[in-house]
Amino acid sequence: MEAKEPTTMMCTLVAIDHTDFSYRACSLCERTLPDNPSSLCRYCNPSAFNPRFPRTKRFFRVLMSVASDSKVFTVICFDRVAKVLFGCSADEFFDFAKFHPFAAANASRILEGEMFKMTISKPKNGNAQNLRAVQVVPLRTGFQPAIVTLRELYGDSNLHLKALARKFAMEAHPPSCQDGLLVIASKQTSQFPFTAHWPINRNLHKIIRMKKVQSSLIESFRSTLQEQ
Repeated sequence: MEAKEPTTMMCTLVAIDHTDFSYRACSLCERTLPDNPSSLCRYCNPSAFNPRFPRTKRFFRVLMSVASDSKVFTVICFDRVAKVLFGCSADEFFDFAKFHPFAAANASRILEGEMFKMTISKPKNGNAQNLRAVQVVPLRTGFQPAIVTLRELYGDSNLHLKALARKFAMEAHPPSCQDGLLVIASKQTSQFPFTAHWPINRNLHKIIRMKKVQSSLIESFRSTLQEQ
């Protein structure tokens, strides 16, 4: 592709590199960080962060092969475009893949063969090697993002519950009930402060079955549910 301006074409998605689909970054300046969870941004002042939100987040960076009417070539798509394909944030998909180790490979299979109206541009970074997909529009009427099909495949529509359980197992106060809601709040010393409210319902039983939830928190959940 020689044109300097973005080019729009009809493309078929041939394959996705599912071995490395996202990266960690500072949630404030979005600088790339190592995958080590303890590594934080050295450039941003800690006081600049909202204490209610994590200091890091994940962003999509998806390498994929696509076919036009004349050739097959490689493009890379980042967070905004990849969300159209996956239907969720990179953090959500990362959590989902932790519970379902083959989710990334299956997402690639799900999206293979899909047709898109794709706008492609040359990379702005002179060191970058791959063309960049800056916009994708699904052409199939019944298209649904990969995460929707994956949840149907795994029978799992409770990604947020499981991800939340993983977080508070390490850092939260025991759950409490307020006005029919289960309230989960992090400790003041938590590296990732959060407060969440969940309606009391049967889905909470799926949380207490998780192996990573500490036994004391499991008992708190059971007591809370019994009281309701």
